[in-house]
Amino acid sequence: MTHRPYCVLVVDDHHPTRQMLQDAFVEARADISVSVADCEDQAIAQLTEHSFDAVVLDKRMARTTSGLELAASIGIGGRDMPAVYVIYTGFPDHNFRECVGAMRSGAWDYIIKEATETVPSANRVVDSVTNRLDALAIRNELEQVLASWLPRHLSELESKYTGKIVALWFAGKDTSPQADLEPIGAAENPFVLNEQLSTWRSETSEREFVLPFFLDLRN
Repeated sequence: MTHRPYCVLVVDDHHPTRQMLQDAFVEARADISVSVADCEDQAIAQLTEHSFDAVVLDKRMARTTSGLELAASIGIGGRDMPAVYVIYTGFPDHNFRECVGAMRSGAWDYIIKEATETVPSANRVVDSVTNRLDALAIRNELEQVLASWLPRHLSELESKYTGKIVALWFAGKDTSPQADLEPIGAAENPFVLNEQLSTWRSETSEREFVLPFFLDLRN
């Protein structure tokens, strides 16, 4: 998979935490550019002037609004805004209300920073963000390939898989726009197809967050 460098914005009013997250992203991947903001105004200015693929938001910031309120006010996760945002907090959420609220507002993940494992917590943020961005990049490549591949192979698929739901994925390891696709599962029953895909996912664990393209030929 090839893609342009990812751009990530870290918003946190605590300088050591901002620096730790920035360092964790840079050390983990060479294809990531990280910017930082310590308050709502800086975050809005950054998002207005630059395009970001993901935003990491502190749940509670002393001098400004919360990360959830900031995400809602500027539409993070919506059209023309970063598709991925993660809430990072040092405050426990014992009843999961804040976590559920974050997910409903569009957050990809809600990660609690444990006081005794600061660096591992930062690494979890990096893993969460990069896994999601990689999945979206793969999905985008799949859609680009489908745009040219599917019209040329639809008749063949219809004759071979009529009455079934077909799952399509890249043939081999080529994910370029010129790549070929192949059926990785086909069944009349969605539950049977899901069992087939479970086997497929176990063999391609690095793509566990990515769904194949489904073509419904049952009608």
